[in-house]
Amino acid sequence: MYCCLQVYYMSYVVTVRLPNKEIWERAKQYAKREGMIIGMIVVKALELYINREDKMLYELKEIKEELDRLRDYLEGLKVEPKGYRADKLVVKIKAEDYNLPSFVRDNPWVEVLEKRREE
Repeated sequence: MYCCLQVYYMSYVVTVRLPNKEIWERAKQYAKREGMIIGMIVVKALELYINREDKMLYELKEIKEELDRLRDYLEGLKVEPKGYRADKLVVKIKAEDYNLPSFVRDNPWVEVLEKRREE
């Protein structure tokens, strides 16, 4: 069950649909405690919401700008491996120990290619 609240503030009239009567009662108590009318509470809530949204948009814009700066920086980096050679990880094996294809066994080019890799 919804509760409708008609708010009069300055020269404006706004109808607010509240989800339940409890919120209406809490709003009345808050208004009384703070010396406000209900319309002022609605205005204050709207101002807080709008300011929070503005602040979030500003922070998102700052985050995006920082990401753009980081992306530009990372794109400018050149990564070149230094002192790493994959052939150091290769273990030499004897052709006789394995059942290798005939085109690899006793092929002089295998030795030539191996020497080129080491250069």
